[in-house]
Amino acid sequence: MIKTLVIAAAVFAATHASAQSSLGIQGTTLGFGGVQDEAGDIQTEADVSVDVRVTSVHGLQGDLRFSDTANGLIGQLGAHLYMAPNPGRKYGLFATLSDVDGRSMTWGMIGIEGMLSLGLDTVVEARTGLGVADTGGPDFIFAGVSLAHAVNPALELEGFLDIAEFDEAALQAVSYEAGVRAHDPVAALVRRELW
Repeated sequence: MIKTLVIAAAVFAATHASAQSSLGIQGTTLGFGGVQDEAGDIQTEADVSVDVRVTSVHGLQGDLRFSDTANGLIGQLGAHLYMAPNPGRKYGLFATLSDVDGRSMTWGMIGIEGMLSLGLDTVVEARTGLGVADTGGPDFIFAGVSLAHAVNPALELEGFLDIAEFDEAALQAVSYEAGVRAHDPVAALVRRELW
């Protein structure tokens, strides 16, 4: 059983360029957390996201994440170019680049993603794309979906399923990951607003 603890702080910054404008930095998130795996080891995580509104419906988000795992410290840099035509709907393109500190292991992913609010308390998110590991590593395709619901003002539960398929001459495998996470609803709402 995987246990997740997430602590997040959020700071919103609105542009002062024009009283009528919603362009500019929409907000930032800073998160800290830890995951306890089946062996009882705690893996710590830290991340920061910045969301910049480019037009009234287009935005660009940048992410930086560090995860201290059993395989080493993983750093990830991500970018999201999105469109939010209506409140509670967001979709776009993303790209990430990840690297393990002290090892020759780098991989990147590109794809599409979307978010849809199913009411005031429920949000569904989905993403799919392809990835490639460093030279000589495996290529893979992936898809994931999550459903988050605010149970009460102090608790939000999120269920997720991620699937990846590796199809190489030396490796043919399918990876599945599923789980449930508990979040502080305010921090979770900020994450959904940013992406």
